[in-house]
Amino acid sequence: MVTATDQSELAEFEAMSKLYTYVLRYDSGFAPNPFHGFCTLATCKPGIRRMARDGDWIAGFSSKQRDTDRHLVYAMRVNEIKDFDKYYNDSRFKLKKPIISGSSKRRCGDNIYHRDLDDGSWIQEPSYHNETHIERDTKFPAVLIAEDFVYYGHNAIEVPYKFRDWNGYDVCNLGRNYRCNFPDGLKEEFVRWLEYQTDNGVYGEPMEWPRNSCSPYSRMPSKLSKPVQSKPRCSC
Repeated sequence: MVTATDQSELAEFEAMSKLYTYVLRYDSGFAPNPFHGFCTLATCKPGIRRMARDGDWIAGFSSKQRDTDRHLVYAMRVNEIKDFDKYYNDSRFKLKKPIISGSSKRRCGDNIYHRDLDDGSWIQEPSYHNETHIERDTKFPAVLIAEDFVYYGHNAIEVPYKFRDWNGYDVCNLGRNYRCNFPDGLKEEFVRWLEYQTDNGVYGEPMEWPRNSCSPYSRMPSKLSKPVQSKPRCSC
């Protein structure tokens, strides 16, 4: 039974939580990685990985290069944060270690960093990132982890107009950085809308993957009525 005290504490916790929004330049299944039961953000977006805390929401939107400009690609509520070494050694995330010769899901694994036990330098596993990304990725070696998430990929859903023009303010980030400061009421209403969407899980393959008519995600179930194969690039 949820008591009045529990409800009050929950409301206070939600009021303190933040919403981070940004535009994904690329959606390859790498950052974020929504597979194997967890949505994780382990690379790219160092500012968000540095600032986000337990209970915060992160929402990523499609870029203007897509037919689905500024549609919701994914949303996750952070419920755990680990450093790279703990993430790498946690058995729950072993399937997120990339196998470049493996399936599409295994190729885009984001569990790629751990320290050398001898000299403490970063070891980067073969992945969608290379040595040019190490300094930026490891500047803030935090992995954001969520079990409470929805990922739509190429089935990205349209964001209601009221959030695109909230007294002149657009919740969908229009630049290359991220936003976390919003006018009164916008964050709360947007989070309520997120919570009303489809149940947790993956409802589409990443936008960078070739379309597959036999995909289990080709027809997306929902509570609402919603309307080049190469090495995928990351969203940095």
